[in-house]
Amino acid sequence: MAIETIDLVTTVLLAGGIMGMLGQGLRSAIGLKKLKDSAGNNGAQFSAQFSASRFCTSLFIGFLAGALTAFLMSEPTMKLTLSKEVLIGLMAAGYAGTDTLEGLANNFIPGSAQAQ
Repeated sequence: MAIETIDLVTTVLLAGGIMGMLGQGLRSAIGLKKLKDSAGNNGAQFSAQFSASRFCTSLFIGFLAGALTAFLMSEPTMKLTLSKEVLIGLMAAGYAGTDTLEGLANNFIPGSAQAQ
């Protein structure tokens, strides 16, 4: 079942951004689980290793990846039919696009890599 065709720039970008952020949120949930397990194994506290600013930044990057993908997928008239498949694709763009954008930032912006 397809959602009605959307023809507003802000709606297309917002829908793409929200789905991208959701995809990145799923990716972050996996990372947070790994961080919690790692912290428990090392005797460190999860709260000491968790960075809220990094978490929020990664969600924002997921939003940007999804919005950019929605923009590129839309027709020149900014129409985009938000079917189930398109929404899942936008989530995947947020999931995978965040890795890509963070990798580019690490290569081109000095000091942007997180110290391990």
